[in-house]
Amino acid sequence: MGYSYVNSQSVEVHRLEQYGQAVIEEAYPLLLLLSETAKSETLPLQWIEDVSTEFTTLLALINEAWMLAKDECVKSI
Repeated sequence: MGYSYVNSQSVEVHRLEQYGQAVIEEAYPLLLLLSETAKSETLPLQWIEDVSTEFTTLLALINEAWMLAKDECVKSI
C-alpha cells in the first residue's frame, strides 16, 4: 500500500493528517458496510478482515509519521 510513501518522510504534515482522516472517515465506514453485507453479497469475509488490518496498520504508520513530523516542526521553531 502507501507504506513506502509514508515512511519516505517527504510527506507534508498537513497531508498526513488528511490521509489519516480519509482512512477513518472513508475507508473504515466502507469496510464496515462490506463486512455487514459480506454474507448476502457472497463476499469473502477473510479478504475484508485482511484489508481492514492493512488499513489499521497504515493508519498507525500515518499517525507515527505525523507525530514525528509535528515534533520536527516544533523543534525547528
